[in-house]
Amino acid sequence: MSRLSNGWKIPESLDDKRELMESYQKTVESMEAENPLTIFREHMDNGLLFKAGLQDAMNQLTTFANLYMSIIELKKEIEKQAKGN
Repeated sequence: MSRLSNGWKIPESLDDKRELMESYQKTVESMEAENPLTIFREHMDNGLLFKAGLQDAMNQLTTFANLYMSIIELKKEIEKQAKGN
């Protein structure tokens, strides 16, 4: 069984792939409103250490990128499996 960019295993069934992709899409859509630069600035304004604020902003960006790539990978897997059926 293959893995997605975010480390999760690719589900076997077509329905499970679609459900996972929809879940990732909802998460990505909600994350798009959270700008990593804004997160960093808010942390700095609230007195967080520079390194901690930077790490939180980078974690947000990394999570977003991994989920976004996983959505692309799932779309390809869904198309491939749908053609095979």
